[in-house]
Amino acid sequence: MYARKLNDFKDYRGIELPISSLKPENDEIIQKIKDMSEIVLPGIARRIQQIREASQKKFDKTHKIIDYPVGSLVSIRKPTRTTQLEAKLTGPFKIVRKNKGGAYTLQHRDGELLTKTYPPSALKSVSEDPVIS
Repeated sequence: MYARKLNDFKDYRGIELPISSLKPENDEIIQKIKDMSEIVLPGIARRIQQIREASQKKFDKTHKIIDYPVGSLVSIRKPTRTTQLEAKLTGPFKIVRKNKGGAYTLQHRDGELLTKTYPPSALKSVSEDPVIS
């Protein structure tokens, strides 16, 4: 192959290896696996848990998570405004449910559900007290 002479086929089925030479290697491999499962992997798991806790603590310091109860009235912050005179908030809307990720499903006053879910950072609580003029 590729301008070289091919090697002859040799049949190694008749050669027996001494079992004593294989046994220590197997024991060493088993001991390494045991050390990995008893020492290294639990250490890695503890370190990952410490890093996760530190990361969560840092996140909680810098982010204020507001939990709105179901049924409360909220307004939605507009992400963009065309003029400064335009209102910053739209609404009010009623909170129908909170999904697993923390976003809220909202409902118009007329009962129609909004198609999009909103994170707590996009909402602002509205007082239910009537305005007296």
